[in-house]
Amino acid sequence: MEIISSCLQLLKLFVRSNPTYKNLLIEDIDIFLEFNTLNVGQSDLLSELFIDNKKANKSAQMKMINYFCHKIVSEGCQIKFLDYSYPTKSPTPIQME
Repeated sequence: MEIISSCLQLLKLFVRSNPTYKNLLIEDIDIFLEFNTLNVGQSDLLSELFIDNKKANKSAQMKMINYFCHKIVSEGCQIKFLDYSYPTKSPTPIQME
């Protein structure tokens, strides 16, 4: 688990402030959502993918809302889960269709 956690931290640093790389990872977001019962740091990476990313895929945004709703229900409301909903930099509103 420690190796997976370290890889996720590295990916988070890799995509920080780079929407192009963020969108490349968003294309395969389901991979990160598959192991949502394990807490290995994927929430931090998933939040980072959408911070300052105005071109993020809308269906991926809906998956993220569902993911964090599930995490809040199962683990309680924690500040780390609010990073996605209320990014600290340039919030990008989610458009509901």
